[in-house]
Amino acid sequence: VTKSMVDYLNYFKRNSPWKLHFIKQKVDAYFAELNAIDVNDGHVRRLVSGKNIITGTAFRFLYFILAFPLFAAGFIANYLPYYFSGVLAKKISPHLEYRVAIAMVGGMFLFIINYVLWGWLCNALFGALWLNWTVVLTLPLLGLFAFRYHMFFVKTIKRWKLFTFFYRNNAYITKLLAMRNEVITGFEALRNEYEAAEKAVL
Repeated sequence: VTKSMVDYLNYFKRNSPWKLHFIKQKVDAYFAELNAIDVNDGHVRRLVSGKNIITGTAFRFLYFILAFPLFAAGFIANYLPYYFSGVLAKKISPHLEYRVAIAMVGGMFLFIINYVLWGWLCNALFGALWLNWTVVLTLPLLGLFAFRYHMFFVKTIKRWKLFTFFYRNNAYITKLLAMRNEVITGFEALRNEYEAAEKAVL
């Protein structure tokens, strides 16, 4: 699909550049409107059907409620090494491009120490070897789940805020959808014209 788009865009770049300029103006105007309210085209596409948004968000919040105990366990058990790995990276290097590598290496040791301490605590409290290993092997998975849960929650909150914004501004979403349809129609027209020209050559 990408190659096909490049082919017909290059065709018009050679033969009718003014058509590309015309569609580029529409694309730039559309994305300027999106950037002004901090959304992307995917948000507009998903928000076309408000009923689906409401239903989907309701199921998401039900998931958040049911999964919260797992999130809480993962958060409590993993937050300190996660937090201090970021602090360590900022202290060691002022350059952003090196912080990720530093955080990964430093975090590896911090998380290992963290899990050893949790294992020691379980051993001191319960004295069961099987429980120690269960805790040590489960905590990394809970930490990963807590991270994904948090990201999913933030995404859902943003999605709901966008829906309420569009719901209260029907004229604005109508304008965005019209601009989006103009862009799509413009690209479809270019593609059809290109395919017709290719068939004429053959």
